[in-house]
Amino acid sequence: VAVYTVDMTTPKLNRFSIDMDLGMLILTFNETVLASQSLKLSSITLLDYEIGNPVLTLTGGAHSTSDSTLVSVTLSIEDLNELKRLIICRLPAQCAISYESDTIRDMANNSIDVRPISESLSVSGHEVDTSMPRLVMFSVNLTQEVAILTFSETVNATTLDYTAFTLQDFFDPTTSYTLTFGINKQTEYSTVVVLTFSLYDLNKIKNNTELFTSRPNGWLTITMYAVRDLAFDANYVMPITSSIYFGDGIVAEVFTPDYKRPELTHFDLDMNGHTLYLYFSETMYASSLLLNQLTIQNKKMWNITESHSLSFRNTLLTPNSPALTIQLDQYDTDIIKVFTKLATTKNNTFLSVTENTVDDMNRNRIVEIPFTNAIQVRYFTPDGLPPTLMGFNLDMDSALLELSFSEAVNSTSLNVSEIRLQGSAGAMSDHHTLTPGKSPNFTLTRSENVAVITVEIGSYDMNAIKLLFNVATSKSTTYLSLTANTVLDMIGNRVVEVSTNNARQVTSFTADSTSPMLVSYDINMNREVIMLTFDETVNIASFAVSEINIQSNQYTNLMSLVSYYRLTGGNYSSENTTVLTVRFDLGDINTLKEMTSLMTSELNTYLTFSYRLITDVNGNRVEEIVNGRGEQVRIFTPDTTPPQLRSFHIDMDNGLLRLTFRETVNGFSLYVPSLTVQSSRNSTADLSRTLNS
Repeated sequence: VAVYTVDMTTPKLNRFSIDMDLGMLILTFNETVLASQSLKLSSITLLDYEIGNPVLTLTGGAHSTSDSTLVSVTLSIEDLNELKRLIICRLPAQCAISYESDTIRDMANNSIDVRPISESLSVSGHEVDTSMPRLVMFSVNLTQEVAILTFSETVNATTLDYTAFTLQDFFDPTTSYTLTFGINKQTEYSTVVVLTFSLYDLNKIKNNTELFTSRPNGWLTITMYAVRDLAFDANYVMPITSSIYFGDGIVAEVFTPDYKRPELTHFDLDMNGHTLYLYFSETMYASSLLLNQLTIQNKKMWNITESHSLSFRNTLLTPNSPALTIQLDQYDTDIIKVFTKLATTKNNTFLSVTENTVDDMNRNRIVEIPFTNAIQVRYFTPDGLPPTLMGFNLDMDSALLELSFSEAVNSTSLNVSEIRLQGSAGAMSDHHTLTPGKSPNFTLTRSENVAVITVEIGSYDMNAIKLLFNVATSKSTTYLSLTANTVLDMIGNRVVEVSTNNARQVTSFTADSTSPMLVSYDINMNREVIMLTFDETVNIASFAVSEINIQSNQYTNLMSLVSYYRLTGGNYSSENTTVLTVRFDLGDINTLKEMTSLMTSELNTYLTFSYRLITDVNGNRVEEIVNGRGEQVRIFTPDTTPPQLRSFHIDMDNGLLRLTFRETVNGFSLYVPSLTVQSSRNSTADLSRTLNS
């Protein structure tokens, strides 16, 4: 060759095209370039004209190795996804390229001229992204309450549709749960999307002990609407459906169980409905609830003056749930109500719990709320319901009336004079109103402030009741009415009235089965009566006066004619009573007066009788007093009444004067000269004769 001129001309990039679907970049030069040795991809920058002029300098990839005017570049997956994240080259009108001078050389080793961003070359060929993104893997962290989703390409996190995700226990599931909604905190574009479970969904998931408790039962399916990519005509994600084929499913790559301890966030208390509502930060394992670890207290901190730890009598009304409802037993509500400074207002209602109170579904113990930092009730419903009489029991044997109310009542407010026992439910029946006062004669209560009040019926009321044959003799004749003024609950609500027209029948009735006893007896020889006092009303119709024995000592020879006498009769009232007054039969009293060693003073006056003497109104025979245990008279009034001459008879034939007195007299004391026989009743009779001794 005559003259050889070396190639000194720099190569030029005439045009380029990009395939966003395949991630391919085609570079076309004006001459053959040394692609095999000189192409430097990190000197190439792709940019977008429209959206804030974002740029991306390539970090890697692969390219053709043949020296040619045409060079093909396969973008790295990282660069392709970053292009999509930055929305570069989504549309042809916005896509351009720039490069440095060291990007490539021609075959003569001439470097390409630099093309700055300001002089960037627009794309000449453009293929849009038409590929559906794929969910490549996911992991679950229930402690952080998230699922981390990794896709095959950059996706638009703002298009995330929670309802397109279904959690399953296997690829061919037996149990599953489709999310309802969630909290999408992610607004940037990425191949990794963090799905934050909503509290509602999280609790539903935790409530299913066969689902998402570990990696083996942590499977996922999605519909095509789960998320979209960033293509101009956005592509929906490739669905993953339930299948009988193992390879079709996707299981969590990493599964972190719930290790977060639950918290009691707030509580409500309804003292009307006796209901305690507990609200937790997540679903709780209801069966693990230990009620005695819950303490209701009247202050938040150290200066607690009243508190009550619940008993196991209460009832849990709800299954596994973030909200547990407890029906308080009357035992607990009564104790709470007895404390007048506890749970009467929102200001004195606080709750503390130990860490042993309850577990979540993963058996994490609850965070303790110590009694030194108790939480205050959120919604408080005070006790506004009046107490009601639920029933009553009457024990006529022990003289006890037991009143059962719907709640604890203030026993000091009980007014027994507002209580009426009656023989039937109607107001016109026989009845008796109790009489308040001191025991044992009058009725009172010794109960504390509780729901069941025990009233001790005094002897006055008991005897008055027993005088009524049609009241409190059996269950069918035992009814009770009371006014609203009878008693107050601990808040001051008056009891609901039980009207006399609709009296409540006794629940349990115990008849009087105790034998009446002779308490004491008095004898008045002037009045010629014996007064028998019993400890209860006795049935006068059953009285057998002939069962009474008078004797000179506790024990006497029953064959004796001087120290023992059995009455034959007497007169007495026909009314039932506790004090029975018997007027001695005239024959009996005269015989007794003849017996100078018997019944002349309290020292020689004792009484015995058999069980046949009398019964109480319920038919119980009197407790007998046997010979050897004779009862001494309490008050003995001796005979100080002069005897009266009732009649006289003169036998003139035999010269006899017969004097008849009302009572036995001492014949040896007769002083004959004191007798005067006269012709008329008038003491001034014409004829009279004073007898000689």
